[in-house]
Amino acid sequence: MRQRVASRDAIWLQDSASNLMVINAVFITERLGVDELRDVFQRRLLDADEGRAYAKFRDRLVWDRGAPYWEEDPEFDLARQIIPAPVQLPTADALRQFVAREASRPLPDDRPRWQIQVASDFEGDGTALVARLHHSIADGVALVAAIFALMEEEIPTTTAEQRALRPKAGVPRETWLTRLAIPFAAPHVLLRRMLWPADRHALHGPPLGGEKQVGWTEPMDIEVVKAAKNRLGATVNDVLMACVSGALSRFLARQGEATIREFHVSMPVNIRPPNAPLTLENRFAAVPLRLPAGIAGLPERVNAVKARMDALKRSVEPI
Repeated sequence: MRQRVASRDAIWLQDSASNLMVINAVFITERLGVDELRDVFQRRLLDADEGRAYAKFRDRLVWDRGAPYWEEDPEFDLARQIIPAPVQLPTADALRQFVAREASRPLPDDRPRWQIQVASDFEGDGTALVARLHHSIADGVALVAAIFALMEEEIPTTTAEQRALRPKAGVPRETWLTRLAIPFAAPHVLLRRMLWPADRHALHGPPLGGEKQVGWTEPMDIEVVKAAKNRLGATVNDVLMACVSGALSRFLARQGEATIREFHVSMPVNIRPPNAPLTLENRFAAVPLRLPAGIAGLPERVNAVKARMDALKRSVEPI
């Protein structure tokens, strides 16, 4: 049985050699074998809810008269989807290089467009899971929900930041006034976006070549972030975005571009209804944001980011 790919998912069927529409994620866990992971995946995802919630894990993408459809793969086999990593990955650096190589390669198109590679020898007694999921199947929130389901952990369906960026239930007057303003505000928002000057600095670099580089930070104590946001009257997201702003500012300064005062970013925001079940789909909005640059002090930077985020929350754009 075929099902037409939803428009919000089909928009991601635009892969090119230099820009693959694939979500790549790394999860580190205790020692876990390939057969054990396949068994857990079958029981907790494919067999759960009579297979409805995660049915797309069984589906391959087919085209008919120029239109994309999901169709159950007649040769579906978890042995083709969850596989051992082809090389040993004993260290974080080996893992990083492997993920970079994999992220530069397209997924096979003769089977469901997802894959988990298992390295059971990571740092002696751990296991690294390299998960790859084509964006047409689902967004990152859904992928993380699936991983949490594998671990039998509960995952919050919304964060405070996501709730703040949504029209709030229980405030009908403000909500409907904002919605009524959309037809009048939309042309102004569109014109403002069209007139935004293009970013021209070292962050853009040369044209994309398709070869990806991968990196990650050391673990961050979320309690430290929460303490900072409580002290400054901000949100966790404000603090994290201020950290990103500071890191990019320092990079630009090292490139001799310390005069840059802001950069344009798109911030993905989960727009699923509160407490909605997490299924395999794309349900997020890319909210445009101007991040301040060149502010040395963290408190001042957090306040600047918070001011811009608060203005965005009061606007029609998140709607």
